[in-house]
Amino acid sequence: MQASPKIYISYSWSEQEMLIADTIDQDWQSVGIKLIRDKRDVNYKDSLKDFMRSMSEGDYVLVIIGQGYLQSKKLYVRSFRAISASRL
Repeated sequence: MQASPKIYISYSWSEQEMLIADTIDQDWQSVGIKLIRDKRDVNYKDSLKDFMRSMSEGDYVLVIIGQGYLQSKKLYVRSFRAISASRL
């Protein structure tokens, strides 16, 4: 049996992008696909930076790019550095 791919979902914490991420997460879970996301998989006092770095270990990263994401330069830069770190 083939292992499930590690799929991360990246988004800003703007209300609209969180609603979209929640909807995608629920829809994919309903067909047996678990997305890895900060809201569920980062525990209290865990490092969000470490979580973002771990995205480079995944098989896929689903990125929701809306105005909130684009306006958060820090999130944009960190996400793409983390994603590309192991791919270069």
